[in-house]
Amino acid sequence: KDFFTILILGDYLEKNTFYQLELLNKLPNKSIKKVKLIFKSHPACDIDLKLFKNLYIEKANKSIFQLLPEADAAYCSSFTSASIDAYSFGLPVIIPLDPKIINLSPLKDFKYVNFIRNTTDLEKVIIKLSSKNNFSASQRCIFNLSPDLKSWRSLLNENDSFC
Repeated sequence: KDFFTILILGDYLEKNTFYQLELLNKLPNKSIKKVKLIFKSHPACDIDLKLFKNLYIEKANKSIFQLLPEADAAYCSSFTSASIDAYSFGLPVIIPLDPKIINLSPLKDFKYVNFIRNTTDLEKVIIKLSSKNNFSASQRCIFNLSPDLKSWRSLLNENDSFC
């Protein structure tokens, strides 16, 4: 591929999405020259992308599940649960941490999640991820999706009040 594609997943709070996009907007042009940016806004928060003059961002109307296969990485706000979707799909996830608010990311303390604090961190992560073509999505199990659900059945059988 000629481009490294980053799927930007917006937050339901405008200020969080704005912070996220502003970090991208401050990147040097050389850092994003071979980066394709796709933005999926949260249904409750539509952002005017024209405010970010240094970026060319494609606005997506597809579902997140249609967009994940198109991406090489996901850039999610620290609040959104969409980061779990991207992580579970196997994408490397980048999450900006606003120094003014507590880290409420559902992926806090997870391996293979890149938490950034500023534009310099973001630039380093993009360079690192775009130069590696062998990203491993192993060990990404968040939920036990066992088809036989033995553990759940045992729990339910132990407590008759659920039945």
